[in-house]
Amino acid sequence: MERILLKDYGIEPNTGKDCSAVFQKIFTGHPRNAVFILEPGRYEFRAEEAMSRDYYLSNSDICNPRRLAVRMFQMENIIIEGTNCRFICHGQVMPFTLEACRNITLKGISLDWEIPLSAEGEIVKTGENFIDVKIDREHFPYEVTDNILYFMGKGWKEPVWQWGNTEFDVHTRRVAQHSGDTFPPTRQEELADGLVRFYGTFPIMPKIGNYLVLRHGKRIHAAVFMKDCMNITLENITIYHSGGLGLLAQFCENLTFRGIQMRPSFGEGRKFLSGHDDGIHLTGNRGQVIVEGCYFQGLMDDCLNLHGVAARIKKIENSHTVIGEFVHEQSKGFEDWAQTGHEISFLKKGNMRRLACLETDCFRLLSPDMFRISFREGIPEETEIGDSLENMTCTAGLICRNNFFGNGRARGILFTTPRPVIIENNVFESSGAAVLIAGDASCWYESGGCKDVEIRNNYFGDSCLTSSYLGGEAVISIHPEVEKPEKEHPFHTNIRIKENTFHICDAPVLYAKSTDGLSFMGNRVIRSYTSEPWNEQKSMVCLDTCGEADIRNNLFIGDILSREVERKERENEEAGGCYP
Repeated sequence: MERILLKDYGIEPNTGKDCSAVFQKIFTGHPRNAVFILEPGRYEFRAEEAMSRDYYLSNSDICNPRRLAVRMFQMENIIIEGTNCRFICHGQVMPFTLEACRNITLKGISLDWEIPLSAEGEIVKTGENFIDVKIDREHFPYEVTDNILYFMGKGWKEPVWQWGNTEFDVHTRRVAQHSGDTFPPTRQEELADGLVRFYGTFPIMPKIGNYLVLRHGKRIHAAVFMKDCMNITLENITIYHSGGLGLLAQFCENLTFRGIQMRPSFGEGRKFLSGHDDGIHLTGNRGQVIVEGCYFQGLMDDCLNLHGVAARIKKIENSHTVIGEFVHEQSKGFEDWAQTGHEISFLKKGNMRRLACLETDCFRLLSPDMFRISFREGIPEETEIGDSLENMTCTAGLICRNNFFGNGRARGILFTTPRPVIIENNVFESSGAAVLIAGDASCWYESGGCKDVEIRNNYFGDSCLTSSYLGGEAVISIHPEVEKPEKEHPFHTNIRIKENTFHICDAPVLYAKSTDGLSFMGNRVIRSYTSEPWNEQKSMVCLDTCGEADIRNNLFIGDILSREVERKERENEEAGGCYP
């Protein structure tokens, strides 16, 4: 492979010049079989200098065109290698976009923003219906107009959100106990330079000295976006911030994330804030996904989420053809959702029972919302409008090992896939559930009934489940959104939880719904006293409309609140809310 020193082509650090156009020129001339070497230092990428392209990003706001700093298109056998290279972004821009690429490695780079697209401040005073927050205007420029706090930078101005603002304990560096997603809608008033008062009805009063992460701006650009790619490796990359999801891969095959760090940039005046949303988000991928040796801290959504995309049947045209629709407002326009030869499963509404799995003959996107799909065999006679479709070909196996899933808003990891999953040798310190195995066709439409999962040799710390988020009934929560669960048709099967350590302040370790072939064996459960018990589930294990479960040979250390295995049976249930 040809080794190319990028400084010889005009990409030099610490010049203050935007690098986007030069990258594109070099990539055009060297689209394959090359190693690009970056010199240590700082490289600038500005939204106004970036190219524009329309993309539909999974689980992101639709806001086309997107602004792309570095775009790799149809490139093959490429390595981009840096050492202490800092890519600094300005405004709403996507640092890296990979489309239709093969055999790509990115390594030795950090990504950050000059002015981050979220903010934070110190709580310095509280009253009956207000708190005062000190905000560093140099790092987080802002103004207050008509009782609305706006953060701003060149070319953008965004109001503070009315939900999702998160209090962090200054001593533990974790989300303040029991405070997750309790911060109320507020109006704001500027008291003095750097001091803003928030008026509201606070169900849990924030504490003086703690820090408040203030969210603003849409979920528009990922830090690295990968679409229709194969054999991608991201290695030793540090992401201090992102304007949306951190690493987003959709409809790709074989992905490796090794040595990724997502954490606050302490040197830039940030104490708790890192990413705007999820850390690694994986939608409709194939092959094998490996996540190992990674570190996550201070994210404003889940560290890792792997799932498929369910679509709803809007119309049955004939015995072989249906019109499908993408339902969730942040998951539309997927031209890669299916291809000829892909296996598509039909899911019955209500109980999520699989009716059949058919081979695709033809798939065509009609609009961002709708598509037409035809099958080589006749569709099941039971099929009705409102049933769902799931692409079984676009599902990936997951190996997740030797990672640190630190504290931030929401949960640790989420996954729904029928392919084999191994979760091993990780440390979990989430504020919500550490592991959520969900799946639904009613809200996010994140599909994928699990068939082979092993969760082994992990440590679940005592910060897990100290705040309440949807899907957080227990430290490990197996909670598919099945409105009418049927024990004879479980959504998830063959989930094994063994030889883990749970250091817990409360009773609930495991909740499972619509699951069969569940085992919980050889685990250690240790009592912690860092937080008061507060969860609704009072049993150690709750089995909700589940089949066989093997729970034995577990070791209990300390005054464990519950060793109970509770069973619930229900036939109907209201649909739950979305996982924000």
